[in-house]
Amino acid sequence: MNLKIEEYKNIIDDEIKSKVIGLIKNENSDSILAKLSLNNISNYIDILVKSNKLYLFTCELDNNTIGYAVLADKPEYLISEFKHMKFKIFFDLILNFNIFTIIDIFLSLLKIDLIKLNNKNREILNKNLNLNLIAIKNSYRSKGYGKAFLNELMKLFSAKDLFETICCETYSNQAESFYIKKLNFHKIGKKVRTKGLLTVLAKKLKH
Repeated sequence: MNLKIEEYKNIIDDEIKSKVIGLIKNENSDSILAKLSLNNISNYIDILVKSNKLYLFTCELDNNTIGYAVLADKPEYLISEFKHMKFKIFFDLILNFNIFTIIDIFLSLLKIDLIKLNNKNREILNKNLNLNLIAIKNSYRSKGYGKAFLNELMKLFSAKDLFETICCETYSNQAESFYIKKLNFHKIGKKVRTKGLLTVLAKKLKH
């Protein structure tokens, strides 16, 4: 499988950024990020690639960008690194009547969303590498590319020897099954959201 994995640090060209934005809008349409304006998503990506606590990767096949992933050293950095955008983000969400999304943000800020996680699993989630967003273009799904992409990312972070575990979260039963059956993740609990419970999964990184 001839996949090319690219990481972006400090700068990202407009063509790649546009492709990533398209993937966010089309493949992660339920995410908070996808609900923002194109200008604010662009600004978000600029901050993302300049951060030393966050990571942006793309996955290419035959010079075609078919996927992307966003990871964070810890979940808290997904909020703190974008603090200068907070008013722009809330304005976008209010303008588009995304009231439940705003409630979810406050649940997260106040840690109320963690009430269904025991203390041990809260620590696992809060102190380890977080896979915040990942997507493969719809026409390339169910062909092994998502598994190959994520396996390469886990190898990369395992080699850094900075994290014991990688965590991710999903609403989707299909995605949950993919993480468990294809990548050997295991469930560690649930997060509370206005639309239901978000499954939290984790996997030990091999050193």
